[in-house]
Amino acid sequence: MTKCPISRQAEPVRILQRTTHDYHVRIVLDCPRCGQFAMFEDSIEQIARLTGDEPLRVSACLRERYINKQEPVLIIRRNEPFSTKAQEGVLVVVWEDLLSNFPTTPSDRFDRTLLNLAQLLPKLGQSRIIDADFGSVAFAEDDEAMFFVLNALEEAEFIKTAGNTWVNLTALGWSRVGDLKRERGKEGSKQAFVAMMASGEWQPICDAIKKGIEAAGYAPYVVMEVEHSQKIDDLIIGEIRRSHFIVADFTGHRQSVYFEVGLAFGLNLPIIWTCRSDQIRDAHFDTRQYNHIVWDTPEELSQRLTQRIRAVVL
Repeated sequence: MTKCPISRQAEPVRILQRTTHDYHVRIVLDCPRCGQFAMFEDSIEQIARLTGDEPLRVSACLRERYINKQEPVLIIRRNEPFSTKAQEGVLVVVWEDLLSNFPTTPSDRFDRTLLNLAQLLPKLGQSRIIDADFGSVAFAEDDEAMFFVLNALEEAEFIKTAGNTWVNLTALGWSRVGDLKRERGKEGSKQAFVAMMASGEWQPICDAIKKGIEAAGYAPYVVMEVEHSQKIDDLIIGEIRRSHFIVADFTGHRQSVYFEVGLAFGLNLPIIWTCRSDQIRDAHFDTRQYNHIVWDTPEELSQRLTQRIRAVVL
């Protein structure tokens, strides 16, 4: 194998390990652009045939994980027919979930590029060369997009570049990084706020969401289960502010869930969208564009939620 099937870069990708599980070959790869990840051989062949920007977007999301020192993942396709045994001992992430984590707005791309740079430049005044692999740091599909992102950050006085050869963070840039970390709950919070209907058959859904969050290493916060004497809106707002991310289940399409998600949007918190399959058709037009976990059973919700959290939450 001479090229990474995802980044398509010219640099040779290293094969670190090759093992066979249930007649399927699992390969661990080390790519200069993506970092380390694993795939089944059949999946590698399918991904290598993809055209367009999709693989490069997944590559950028993998690079973000690598920069943040998150553990390598085994990437599978949705409904890929591999047994649980073949996935034991590794962190399994679905390709489509990684793809859904790519920035959806220019402002999100600018902010996450700045956070990536802060991880790559831990010392004040340190510079980094803008090399062939730098595009994934800026969530860019090509050089034109990469320099657009860098120019936008320089115009905002968050970074300084020299002749498109190196880049470093300015004092204003470091201040912005601090603000982003506070806004996104990245300074130690392990809490995940759960937004969902509070009536009817809510308990099995709630239990599944809590199980999925805990399996991913976070602590669920369910306001219906907390004894309090505060005004409920003040409690909700305070706990969302303290959370690392929010899980929003739209089964029942309660207005309170939309309110809580709107607040999370305003705080730039990661949002994981879920909805039972028989209700997804009623999703509001302004939210149905987001990649929901569409589930049929609580067991499926729990399992896929864990995968999604591991894929998109840093």
